[in-house]
This record gives sequence, C-alpha cells and structure tokens, in this order.
Amino acid sequence: MIKFYLGGSMSYHHSTNQLHKATEWRDYISTKLDEHFMYNYFNPMINFSKNVKTANNKTIVQQNQLYLDKCDIMIVNLECIDKSPGTLYEVFDYGAKNKPVIAFGESLWTLNPHIAESLTVILETKEDVIEYIRDYYNQ
Repeated sequence: MIKFYLGGSMSYHHSTNQLHKATEWRDYISTKLDEHFMYNYFNPMINFSKNVKTANNKTIVQQNQLYLDKCDIMIVNLECIDKSPGTLYEVFDYGAKNKPVIAFGESLWTLNPHIAESLTVILETKEDVIEYIRDYYNQ
C-alpha cells in the first residue's frame, strides 16, 4: 500500500492565526484518498495543536524524519513554503532520495533550481492532485 506524506506550511499559519490554511487542504486530500483509493497517509496536523506546545526541536525533526522515511510519495502545498523551513527540508529530503513529490499551488521558489529539481510535478489545484494520483498511482 502506498503511503503519502502531506507536506506544507504549518507553523507559519499557526503563528498568523490562520491554521485552517494548513488543515483544510490536508483534510480534503485525505478524505479523497480514503474515498477513492486504498492508500494511507501521514498528516502532521494530527495532534499539532497539542504537540506544538510540548515538542522540542529535536522531537519535531525526528518525528518528521521517521514519517518521511516511512512514506513513499509526498504531496506538498507550495503556499508559503518560503516561510516554512520544515517543508523545504521535507522536499529536499524526498528529492535526495529520488522519491516522488507531487506539488500544487504557486510559489516563486519553484523557480529556484534546488526546489524545482526536487519536485516531480507541479499542479494547479488539490483536485488536480487527486486526478494525478488516480492516473499514475492507482494500478
């Protein structure tokens, strides 16, 4: 069973009181994966509100790395990646491992060769992501 990592800005949205921007797209993607496919996923927003109060830096990085290693494909929301060193770390990690990174949204950072070369595909919307997964990873 393919396991997806749902990457994207979280702490920045939390710090600007817009945490819904980190949760809504993940909820949509995970619901669609559950509805249409036999996939599993890691959603770092689960327990985020509790963990952000107690976790130290080492715990956060080690948790991320554990799930990055366990997952097969990353789905990443490009919104605010310039304000999300954790998301950049995740994208670089998958790029270095030559694991697929399915990105959606817009960011000028995708013009940077280090980011661009880590992304397998850049799609416009989260709906496009579901269609892409259906076309390429549902066999």
